[in-house]
Amino acid sequence: FEPGANRLGNLIEKHPIFRNLIIIPEVIAVAKEVIKFDIKLSGFNLRNPLKNHGHQSYHIDWTPRKKHDDPFHGVNCSIFLNDSTIDNGATRIIPKTHKKLGWPDDYINPAETQKEEIRATLPAGSIMAFNLNTWHAGANNLNGETRKALFIQIKRRDEPQLLNYKKYLKQSTIDGLNEPLKYLLAVREN
Repeated sequence: FEPGANRLGNLIEKHPIFRNLIIIPEVIAVAKEVIKFDIKLSGFNLRNPLKNHGHQSYHIDWTPRKKHDDPFHGVNCSIFLNDSTIDNGATRIIPKTHKKLGWPDDYINPAETQKEEIRATLPAGSIMAFNLNTWHAGANNLNGETRKALFIQIKRRDEPQLLNYKKYLKQSTIDGLNEPLKYLLAVREN
């Protein structure tokens, strides 16, 4: 669904090793700290922008808040499988924008580079977490070096998932999950 990037979704179904990544204690802790409500996994996928591709406009990954006392609804945690560099398209982020109300394009031209942006240049194995309302965007992979990142999205338990795991996981996969994973994926009977 994104020309110029290799994407792989529903990683829970792809291999059991991925299941351990969604329960990294630091990932769960940051989600609970931001959301301050019961949580569930919303989505878990891989993205790898190809050479001369990967540029995105600034966006948020959920609906904007309308009032300053509205709660935050989720976090994204990126696990970098390769070094993330300027040349291979390190993510662009504008700090503190999660506190703004409305959409990024209410304030900026989201297609343009912004002077306040920082680039997530990180070594392989790093985890970056940010609020779903933080303005962020992919950048072009200039040199074509692999920049695979796993994206774990965790949201409030009363919000819809990006992928309905109860619907899209095989029953044999669900049966092989422990209770904490069943809870986090919202695949229990009740």
